[in-house]
Amino acid sequence: MAHSDTIDIMDSAAPQAPQPTAKLALPPYPTREPVPGSTRAPRLRAARRAGYALAALTLLAIPATLLVHSDAGAGQVRLGAATFVVVSLLDVVVAYYLWRLTRRRAPRSGSIAAATRVAASAIQGVAAGGLLLSSSDNPGAVARFDSWWGASLLVFGLHLIVLTAALRLNRAPLFVLGGTAAAGAAYLLDALPDTARVLDAQVLLPFMFGELLLLAWLLLVGPRGRVRDTA
Repeated sequence: MAHSDTIDIMDSAAPQAPQPTAKLALPPYPTREPVPGSTRAPRLRAARRAGYALAALTLLAIPATLLVHSDAGAGQVRLGAATFVVVSLLDVVVAYYLWRLTRRRAPRSGSIAAATRVAASAIQGVAAGGLLLSSSDNPGAVARFDSWWGASLLVFGLHLIVLTAALRLNRAPLFVLGGTAAAGAAYLLDALPDTARVLDAQVLLPFMFGELLLLAWLLLVGPRGRVRDTA
């Protein structure tokens, strides 16, 4: 009996296994990691690619304009026309990536903006292709090119106005919206019949300013915030 009591005392003095304790469930700490299903990264890539294509066509359009309106001969004019064909193709690339950038928050205006830019690019491609294939002794080829190109500016101005609305829904900064709208207004004014010259400096100044602001934003900043992917 005494032996049994000794065993009971030893058992009660033995260390007990620790019992699991309930842990408090803390709320997740907010981080800056991408939210699953968000489209910020694809939109940022779309902005960068649109900016690269826009920068390339801007750099090509300047010498192309000088070549087309130069007096150096038919070869220089055709080189400028061929460069404008490349510019019109790059404009389609810009239209696609601008649509990718704006379609989530502005599906309707983003699609209209892309469609109008593609339409303007098609008119410009036809104008450049006609000049490229024209005979070297045709004095009216450049004038016809200017006429078609001027018609494309009307459509392109509408594109920039609609693009401003799409960018506003995508929370673009005010200076980008103002610059893009000013560029669209400049194109529309330049397309009017009473405009003195296609390359008038008073018209090109807001155009260049607005295009450069949009280009800088696409390349250096891009869209902010996250958009849930509901597709």
